[in-house]
This record gives sequence, C-alpha cells and structure tokens, in this order.
Amino acid sequence: MNCYACLIETGYDDQPAHAICKQCGAGICRTHLVDVTQNPPTGTIGINAGPRSRVLCLRCYRAIFPSSSSPRAKGYIKSGKTDNQSWWDRIWHRRQPTTLPDAQDAVAAVEQFLKQRSITKKHNDIQWPD
Repeated sequence: MNCYACLIETGYDDQPAHAICKQCGAGICRTHLVDVTQNPPTGTIGINAGPRSRVLCLRCYRAIFPSSSSPRAKGYIKSGKTDNQSWWDRIWHRRQPTTLPDAQDAVAAVEQFLKQRSITKKHNDIQWPD
C-alpha cells in the first residue's frame, strides 16, 4: 500500500504507507501522518478512561481542525507532552507567587488615593458624608 496524499500532491505512488487514516481509510506515510490525542471527560471511570489516540491523514486533520478553530478548544491536543507534564505545567504556572509591595509603598499608594479622593470632593462642591 502506498501513501494516497503523496499520490495526490506529486502524482507519484512510490511512497510506502506506514498507517491508515481512521477517518477516510487512506494509506498515509510518515510525512502526512498526524497522531491526535483526546483526553476523556473528567471523572470517566473504566478501562477506556485514558487518553484516546487517533491516527489521521493531514487532509482529514485539517478538515476536522480548521486553522480558525483551535484543537485545544475542542479538548484535543496534538501528541507531544504527556498528560502528567501538561498537568504539572498548569499547576506550576498557577502557583507562581505574586510579589506584594512593601509596607511603605502600600501606605504611600493609599495616602495618594485618599488625597485624590478628597480633592475630587472639594472640586465638585458637594457635601459628602464622612
């Protein structure tokens, strides 16, 4: 079996197929092969609870995931990192410590805010209750 995508693009059928597209059934070479992994919904229990992998040809991949819509928006990720690495990256980025201003800078910012507030009250000639 030879690669159908190579035949369509170049007109030559000398590139051997390494896989079969799950969507269209065409033979595909390594150049036109895309391995797509889908994570199951959270809380799924059972034998099939792990990520599911589909082998698609490049044409079917582009048809299913057009460039205008992100594969991540539909719960799909292109194989690369493992699920544990992705999970750890999300947790790590979420826990980055935020730096708080020191006490003197915080007090100065509050004093400046209150000063601007009192100037605004006087400028509008409105009697505000304190």
